[in-house]
Amino acid sequence: MNEITKIHLGRQAFTISVEAHKALQAYLHEIKHQVGDKGKDVIDEVELRMAELLAERGVHGDKVVLPDDVTYLKEQLGSPRDFKDDDDTATGNKEQAPADATTPKRLFRDTQNGLLAGVCAGLAKFFGIDVTIVRLIFLALLFFGGGGVLLYIVLWLIVPEAKTTSEQLQMQGKPVTVDSLKQVVDRADVQGAARRAHHAVAPAVQLTAKIFLGVIGVLFITIAASMLIGVTTAVVYSWTNNGIHLAGEKLFPIGTKETLLLMSALITAAVISLFFLFSGIAMVNRKWKIPGWVAGALGGIFLLGIATTTALSFVSAPQLQQRFDDMHHVASMDVQPFKRVVLDGKDARYIYEPDTAYKIEYRYLGKQPVANFVKDIKDDTLTLDTRNLRKDSCDLFCNYNERDLTVTIHAPSLDNVVLNGENASFTNLKPLKQTGLSLTATRDTHIDLHYINPQKLTFSSSPDQETMTLVLNGLRTEAFESDVVGGYGGFLTISRATAVELSTNAQCTPDDAIIDLLSYPDKLAINGKAFTSKGDLQSQQNVETPGPDNCAIVH
Repeated sequence: MNEITKIHLGRQAFTISVEAHKALQAYLHEIKHQVGDKGKDVIDEVELRMAELLAERGVHGDKVVLPDDVTYLKEQLGSPRDFKDDDDTATGNKEQAPADATTPKRLFRDTQNGLLAGVCAGLAKFFGIDVTIVRLIFLALLFFGGGGVLLYIVLWLIVPEAKTTSEQLQMQGKPVTVDSLKQVVDRADVQGAARRAHHAVAPAVQLTAKIFLGVIGVLFITIAASMLIGVTTAVVYSWTNNGIHLAGEKLFPIGTKETLLLMSALITAAVISLFFLFSGIAMVNRKWKIPGWVAGALGGIFLLGIATTTALSFVSAPQLQQRFDDMHHVASMDVQPFKRVVLDGKDARYIYEPDTAYKIEYRYLGKQPVANFVKDIKDDTLTLDTRNLRKDSCDLFCNYNERDLTVTIHAPSLDNVVLNGENASFTNLKPLKQTGLSLTATRDTHIDLHYINPQKLTFSSSPDQETMTLVLNGLRTEAFESDVVGGYGGFLTISRATAVELSTNAQCTPDDAIIDLLSYPDKLAINGKAFTSKGDLQSQQNVETPGPDNCAIVH
């Protein structure tokens, strides 16, 4: 049974046996006797290296330093008898390791010779090249996609700083012995350190970089927290509701493959969140504290999750789409002839399809029929109103209207369309069989017209600019794909037109022009004023003063 005692090496506490303690004291006393005046500095560096060697040997915590460990330290650091002071060296009495003795290099950040974080200086020491070359490489990467900044930040966070003398020697590939530690202390670069300390730019650059990293780190932490909350919400929602349900039926996940897809997607999202979280914390602290095996394990889980999620998505997506389509039902009703339609309803989708018959076709989500939305047919006017639909088919996170309802209007032709309601839309997906059409819409609606080529446009608006009326005349019935695409409040983009005659009471600027011509037509007139060319139009447009001339712009 051996007696033990407590000691400190390099500010680290160790438990050591009494026998080993005596041997260590004798070794340190002999080193101090040999190094002379700078003994304290050398002893401090030697003790720091001893603490590193013991940690590498696994001696930490409750483990006891034994005589064999002290023998190991002597073998690594060398015997004090192997060297003497500089005077002895000059007389030829010094016996030391060969000058070209090397050990495997370790990558550190060389902050003593660096301008910012010592990344470039550390890489230069590791690869044995001039630091200017490394800095030029990072500068080149900065101008080619900005990758240099990201790479520099990653290396700043991951690569440790060479703080101790032994780490500086390992960075250069030199053996860490008592002799090498003494040589470093003897030739400390006092002038170089003073020059760097008085450098005017480096402190400001370092402070700016630290603030930048801190802001980016807080942003990463915020993103990570948001993602983790989202992932947790998705897990809790899926668990409490047994998946996603629509119209009273389960939509996802169904079966082993889709359950595995959901789990792999959630795990992948969680790993991404943790990556942002760890990166943000490292940027704020300017130190990567996550063990390498943890980072490697998360990286492996991420790659496995991405591969699994991608593979299962290709298998499940068609089935999910088919299941979603099967939850919809189509119904139709025949109606009396009409020439005019009045369309109301929030998030309502209306489609006009030229047909020989008069009927209303609707596609909706769920098994239960939708409420009656045909208000009446009177004086050749069909009135449709979807505002009374009940919200009974969407449980959570809806990105469509309440019953995912689309109403298709069948009629040979329409003279007039009136569209009301927040985010209501009207469109045609087939060529019109008429030469004229009048559209009245509010600002919060959307008109999207295809297959038409108007030759005359008449635009007017209410005094408060909330209701707009657009009359299209001279429509060609040939099938031109997407000749006119409408926008909110009657705004039109015209890709092809032979002649355009615009009549309007609006006062426009190019920012709110109602007609956007992608090509200049053969003839263009605004309120009876003819314009012979694109340049003629642009020369008479006044950007500062709103007027009708600014209601049409040409690209």
